[in-house]
Amino acid sequence: MIFQGFSQTPSAQITISPDEIKAPVNQLDEASLGLLLNTVYLWVGIIAVIVIIIAGIRYTTSGGDPARVKAAKNTILYAVVGLVVVIMAAAITQFVIQGATSGGTGGSNAANQQQNPAGGGTTPPASGN
Repeated sequence: MIFQGFSQTPSAQITISPDEIKAPVNQLDEASLGLLLNTVYLWVGIIAVIVIIIAGIRYTTSGGDPARVKAAKNTILYAVVGLVVVIMAAAITQFVIQGATSGGTGGSNAANQQQNPAGGGTTPPASGN
């Protein structure tokens, strides 16, 4: 058989430790992630504003043509919707990044609240004074 020599198992085992590799470690921390996302949101917002301005110029120069007026209005509508989506995405990611960096201590923590025996929801735990 032609491949008969390849069926043998190796007699030595090679072991490489992570210290021997010396590969650079590139980790994306919360600060650089926030900076990257804010930069992306800034550029998308600038582009949306430019599109709104161009659509406004197209609207004013449409000359009353219903098709061009409708196209310009739709462009303005879509650009404003896109701008709102970008603003909401920025707010959500900012909230998530702040929650991740603060250890998730913000907001209502159900584990630290007790039921009010008199009814009417929850009360904070006793402070021990």
